[in-house]
Amino acid sequence: MLQDMVRSVDAGAALNAALKGALNAAPNVTPNVTPNPARNATPKVALTNAALNVANLAAQGADFHVLRCASAHSMHCADPSAGHGASHHTEPMQGTRQPNPPLPLVPAGLLAFCPGVIRQPLATATATLATVMMSLGCWQVAAAQSSGVAGEPSMSSSAASSATSTRSATATTTAGAATTSATTSSFPPPKGKLLLTGGVSSIDGAAGGGLTPWALTGSYATEGQIGATAYYTRLPTQDYGLSGYGALVAFGERAELSIARQDFSAGGTGAALGLPGLHLKQTLLGTKLRLGGDAVLDADTWMPQLALGLEYKWVDAEGLNPTLSALGAKRHGVDVYLSATKLFLAQSTLVNLTLRASRANQNGLLGFGGAASRRYSLLPEMSVAYLLNRHWAVGVEYRMKPDKLNPSVLGDALKEQDWKDVFVAWAPNKNISLTAAYVDLGQVVPGIQPRRQRGVYGSIQLAY
Repeated sequence: MLQDMVRSVDAGAALNAALKGALNAAPNVTPNVTPNPARNATPKVALTNAALNVANLAAQGADFHVLRCASAHSMHCADPSAGHGASHHTEPMQGTRQPNPPLPLVPAGLLAFCPGVIRQPLATATATLATVMMSLGCWQVAAAQSSGVAGEPSMSSSAASSATSTRSATATTTAGAATTSATTSSFPPPKGKLLLTGGVSSIDGAAGGGLTPWALTGSYATEGQIGATAYYTRLPTQDYGLSGYGALVAFGERAELSIARQDFSAGGTGAALGLPGLHLKQTLLGTKLRLGGDAVLDADTWMPQLALGLEYKWVDAEGLNPTLSALGAKRHGVDVYLSATKLFLAQSTLVNLTLRASRANQNGLLGFGGAASRRYSLLPEMSVAYLLNRHWAVGVEYRMKPDKLNPSVLGDALKEQDWKDVFVAWAPNKNISLTAAYVDLGQVVPGIQPRRQRGVYGSIQLAY
């Protein structure tokens, strides 16, 4: 074992000297911050640029994950760590050959446990070997910081020079992120999606905005991973108060399951109905399935990410239950929605459109359907978010309501109006996000409280 360590030090020193010689031989070369050198670069420039990049990442303590490519004229790369058949590719050209055998590199995270005398030579040897293969066009290297923060990609327009390069960079970053080490962080290793692309928790528990779900799945889990989130929300208005909490589990970027609980304080309206201290309590079970598209990888096309969702709700209105029955409102119901989410990376903008089939009165808090109509209504919902930087987003939302209790035996006393908000979201990292919004719920039971109900919404989400 000691002899192997000595040989590793000697080999590392020799390779380090060779690398310095290559760099000194090209003093006029400007370092290229792009991990993959240009295809038309000369071998000397390509090697020097690649060496600068990989050596710089090695000096920062990065772990390396190497993808083997078919040839210098192809971007068809197989991921050795993902098993046979797993690959990322972007239009391989004709005349390619079979992939090279996997390159035996130091496993990701191993350097963190090596003694200091071995760590630097080993990192240098690994980086130099990968650099040589990459300069020949046969390899790509994806590197991610062990902390999971400094090396994260961003949704900002400065994160990619074009949508096409974004597709390739995202694929390699996602592959590399799966191998990162959490030895320097007290949190679990972050998942591989871009920051804020998991959305936040909506009031119904599904991932999206505060009022409406998106086609994106919750958490930061990617293919082959399981993620989870939990949230708490509070929305006080002039005459009412809504509290909510829940959790979801995401299965990669394919599906999610959610559960949520809402508690609506009727305030003075309950007292006016002879029910002081009235609380309407609702439980929601949700599921969402991605049908197609990828909001990030399809950012350079017009194809949005599409998802189909279902929410089963039931409400306990306490002393108001007999009144809801007299109005023809059921105490349980199902909402079905189709969401389309489009991410414009170059413009740092996300747009979501949702079409919901629902008959829920005040989102289900006043039951489902009524004497006026028991049929489902198709209702559009909209969200637009703008990324100020990789941690901050601002946006607006709009959600149309079915108004199934208008008219009723009480006339228009239970008329329902659309919901809207203006929000700001902050995600310091992938484990926590905070959302604040100014919300307008319109009139709620205007026969008793005629003024519009507005308030400041606050929500905290924890993600794994």
